[in-house]
Amino acid sequence: MQRLLFFFLGKEKHLKKIFLGVFFFFGAMHQLLSFWEQPFAVMLGQVIFFFPVILKTSSLLFDFYFQINHSFERNRLFLFFISSLIIGASLGTFLNILPASYHNLTLTPSIHAEGEIEILEIKVGTGRIDFNEVVLTEGWFIRDKYLYAIAQAETLNLNFNEITHAPVTVLSSATTEGEINLILDGRQNTRILHEAGEGFTQTTLHTRYRSIPNIFFVLFIFISGTVFWGSLIFSIFLLQEKESRNIVKDKIFFFHNHRKSLIILVIFSIVINVVNALATPLIVGDDTFAYLGGAIRLLETGSLKYGPTYTGPAWTFFFTPVLWVFGRNPWGVKFL
Repeated sequence: MQRLLFFFLGKEKHLKKIFLGVFFFFGAMHQLLSFWEQPFAVMLGQVIFFFPVILKTSSLLFDFYFQINHSFERNRLFLFFISSLIIGASLGTFLNILPASYHNLTLTPSIHAEGEIEILEIKVGTGRIDFNEVVLTEGWFIRDKYLYAIAQAETLNLNFNEITHAPVTVLSSATTEGEINLILDGRQNTRILHEAGEGFTQTTLHTRYRSIPNIFFVLFIFISGTVFWGSLIFSIFLLQEKESRNIVKDKIFFFHNHRKSLIILVIFSIVINVVNALATPLIVGDDTFAYLGGAIRLLETGSLKYGPTYTGPAWTFFFTPVLWVFGRNPWGVKFL
């Protein structure tokens, strides 16, 4: 671990700055702006606008690391690094909400001419799909609140919005021997179904972010969040240590050093309280839609029609920029 730390603080720093800067950028964009939940055009615009700014910020941070690398003992620097890594990984885990996106699930039944396939329920994350809202294709029908398909049934397409790596469980059976082919986000699973009276067949798949394998995407989200938070915590540790050494070196508690230490402590307290405030759930009331509805309608349709009229257009234009930038992330409303 020490070799890894001093490898990144070595002389050949340009490629390392870019490498860590990319993780810092995506960590900041995901934590602050819900980057991965935006449409592709918005994501591209945010990359063009914010990437140079955030990359420059991370570059300044790493330049600061390189400059003071030789000022501290290696063991002490390593202790700061490990502490920052642990805190950054913890913040990256607890504050990391995997992005939500639309997913596609297709069901293709295969059964004898006289049989039927029964779908008891389809669980998505902590909820379930309401069969009454499903657009049925030929050969599919609802009976006793359950979904059925006959032998000639066409492929049924289901679209839903859910976070990445959420479990999707299909509980099904058949009146005679049969099977059902499930495809979720491009990944296929064919299951032979139990006949009626022998129980139900449970099939569980997991959602993917735009068909990217979860092991790569979730790991990338975790690493980028750890780099983002860990870099900030590491910078605070080093700044505090640097000021403490200046005070000891001068042997006198000069007012400006004492003031800087207080400023660092206040900034650190503010950061902790802001993070705590942003991590707590946003509580909304019955009149929330009256204020946000116009902005939501404007972003969806590009029109002010059909929005709440009794709050006036001022609230619409007030919340529209925040919802456009932050999307479903409640941080935007909290900042206001």
